[in-house]
Amino acid sequence: MKIFFPSNWMSRIVPFINTDNNFILVGSISQMGALTGSEDFSKIILYNWDHYDFIDMANRPDWVRFHHFCKKAKEVWIPTHAHASYFQRDIGVNPYVLNLACVLPEEWEGENQDGGYVLMSSRKDFYKRFDLFKEACESIHISFKTTHPEDTSREEYIKIMKNCRFYVQASIDESLGGLSLMEAVWNKKPVLMSDSIKGGQEIYGDSIEYFKSDSLLSFQDKLYKLWLNQSEQPNAFNKIKNQTPEGVAKLINQRICHLKSI
Repeated sequence: MKIFFPSNWMSRIVPFINTDNNFILVGSISQMGALTGSEDFSKIILYNWDHYDFIDMANRPDWVRFHHFCKKAKEVWIPTHAHASYFQRDIGVNPYVLNLACVLPEEWEGENQDGGYVLMSSRKDFYKRFDLFKEACESIHISFKTTHPEDTSREEYIKIMKNCRFYVQASIDESLGGLSLMEAVWNKKPVLMSDSIKGGQEIYGDSIEYFKSDSLLSFQDKLYKLWLNQSEQPNAFNKIKNQTPEGVAKLINQRICHLKSI
């Protein structure tokens, strides 16, 4: 199986994937350069991380091309039913729900600490709402840190994550709450997430804390309460304990086996 995927952990999944098939897995819009359009799309599976209402995909050539390929592909995979419904509504393709987000357990070995700060980590996109996170933290006088893959090394990020008091996801939306949120849960960190992130709610249910996305007061209140009382969220880990290279490869193998049988 050929795989074109931007995430470094995908290389850790490959050894567990059955090799007796000729499907090609292409990881979302960032990897469209791997396709010319002349391929046998009956063998191509496309992965789409998310589908957002607030991004004007219809007027962006890269997204138009990606969605054109999605309509030709053998199958499109997407991590949550919430985003699958958005995708089907707008693109007319019914994707298969399969979460490929993966934690590398060996990266997170060793003890965690409470460094006396809350953390939010992601790219610097507008919908992440780092400004809201900063405003809420400063208004109630609690220490916070932010990291971005553009300017934080993986090693430094891991150190900061392992030493945060709890993790916050303030985005307008994320397909599954974000990989950093998953890594926080893996490290048994309490999590506070915006209730507008339907994919995240789908995965974590009532195992984590939420604030009202459109209410600064709700955000401040939940932040302050969690700051004072970092209650454990043991059920959250159980939601993602199989999102490891071996666990994700098992899901891929099962789906490929099904596709080969039809």
